[in-house]
Amino acid sequence: MSGKRVKGASESAPTLARVVAATQVLLLVSNLLLIAFLCTLATCNRMFADDFAALTIAQTCHGFATGLTWVYMHWSGRLTSYATIIAVSLAAGAQGKLFLYSSLNMIAWYTAVWFIAKTIIQRLRLSIAPLALINISFFIAGLVVFTSFDRGECWFWLSGSATYLLPTTLLLTGTGLLLSPSVSPAKIVSATLCFTLAAGCNEAWGLVPLAVLSWILGSWLIRRNKGETNSGDLLPQHVFWPWLGTLLAVVFIYTAPGNAYRLATTPPLNIVNSLQVLPRITVYSITFTLVHRLPWLIMAFVTGVCLVAHSNSETVPRTTKAVARDIGTLTIALACAVLLAFIPSAVALQKAPPFRAWLEPCTFLVGYSVAFGYLCAQHAWAMPQSSRLALGVLAVAVSLGSCGLTLKTMREQIPIVVRYASQYDARYREATRRRDRHETREMIVKRLPNVKDRWINTYDMVENPNSWINRSYKSALHLPFNIRVEQNSGTKRH
Repeated sequence: MSGKRVKGASESAPTLARVVAATQVLLLVSNLLLIAFLCTLATCNRMFADDFAALTIAQTCHGFATGLTWVYMHWSGRLTSYATIIAVSLAAGAQGKLFLYSSLNMIAWYTAVWFIAKTIIQRLRLSIAPLALINISFFIAGLVVFTSFDRGECWFWLSGSATYLLPTTLLLTGTGLLLSPSVSPAKIVSATLCFTLAAGCNEAWGLVPLAVLSWILGSWLIRRNKGETNSGDLLPQHVFWPWLGTLLAVVFIYTAPGNAYRLATTPPLNIVNSLQVLPRITVYSITFTLVHRLPWLIMAFVTGVCLVAHSNSETVPRTTKAVARDIGTLTIALACAVLLAFIPSAVALQKAPPFRAWLEPCTFLVGYSVAFGYLCAQHAWAMPQSSRLALGVLAVAVSLGSCGLTLKTMREQIPIVVRYASQYDARYREATRRRDRHETREMIVKRLPNVKDRWINTYDMVENPNSWINRSYKSALHLPFNIRVEQNSGTKRH
């Protein structure tokens, strides 16, 4: 009987290896499909709304530095994001195309996810082939893209991505630098720069890292007072400078004179209402994401299992109690992170933030799902080969599902975004042509194609030529005439 079990195990081992190899191939195909889709979207990305407003400010103030100063004094303290918006809008304003910006954004995002994944793998002492790690980390980066809401705003709209995607990329990079097995002074300086710039992008990404770094420093001080630390502990030196940079950025962004102007348009501060709204937003965002993005979160869970399955090192099974404790800690950390991310909106707006601000919770949830899968796989890895083979088959099925969902999205949305870019460019050329011919008659344009999931930005101009969106477009392009969209005839939009 024992001989038969050994034989069965030895026969299933090559099968498991083939399943693992098949998973890697399918993950690669899935990654290539999504990257192809992102490249298509990048070619169709254009400036709009707030981007033109920022360009107008820079032109009116006669330059980048004076424009950025005006923003800080009269609109917002988000200097990192507005520096990016103004610089890119000045460079791209001639045609309104943002392909280079989108491409660099995606390269930075994928690199940041790979870097922190590589660092965490080193910390866990797992041995994963470099190419397999790139494959898995790129897959995780793609899952965040698919789980974020109002995707055009978060990922491609210049103003939205500079405010939400950029700080996410910077914080992942900075965290990876701090978690490196060997932290050099150069890494500490780089991490401090990443944290400081990230906190200067928006209020939410200032509070989250500041709270985490403060907790780490506080925990170290408590341990030191109890005599539980040793002289070789370099944690305070690692964390203090990023914490200081984040603190200064938070103070700088919150005390900006321009915030008073912006907050004058929001409801009066009501702490009681904020305390009531904030928990509801937190619970709602998590549950909504779990329900409406469940397929991609399941993929993230299975990806965590794959980290163990693709490891060449010996994985020590964890007890049920230890795994439950770790999952409980992760769950509390997730709730706290989402709560912190929504505090600025709950206080300033007295309501839920716009969907583009959900990028952070989506990132947290994908990371949580990956960690959940990893912990469960660690607990179950002592199971028989047949059960491990079943997990491998599940990973193959998930990879196939990812390819199918990406293909479905590409089929539905690529024709729309291509048509959108074509009509946008035609409008742009006509507007500049009429400007160069010194025409002054009002210009009426057709509505741009819409897209349900907002891969492209749908903040089109409106029928009223005096709308701030229309006026920003007019000012940025120096048009001597008013411009507006045609009246809605009631026809169905694409």
